[in-house]
Amino acid sequence: MDESDALEVSAAVRKCKDLRMNIDEERKSDGVTPLAVAVKRGSVAVANILIKNGAVADRALDDGSTLLWMASKIGNIDMIKVLAEAGAKVRVF
Repeated sequence: MDESDALEVSAAVRKCKDLRMNIDEERKSDGVTPLAVAVKRGSVAVANILIKNGAVADRALDDGSTLLWMASKIGNIDMIKVLAEAGAKVRVF
């Protein structure tokens, strides 16, 4: 993701806030949040923007997995750090 993409995401987040939309709202179809999509795609810059604007890092998905688990599964160390610093907790099952 380049700087223009980050600026575009920031603008979209501001618009959501202006419209009083919940940046952490789950999609009705599958329960996925914008942050979960960013984690899955490995978009650390987008994840940072979403977290700074209220997205919850310590969230379990519908299947019981967590965003931290998802980041570790794909081996994205930078994403793991972002999520951990934002309060995501390690869960052992």
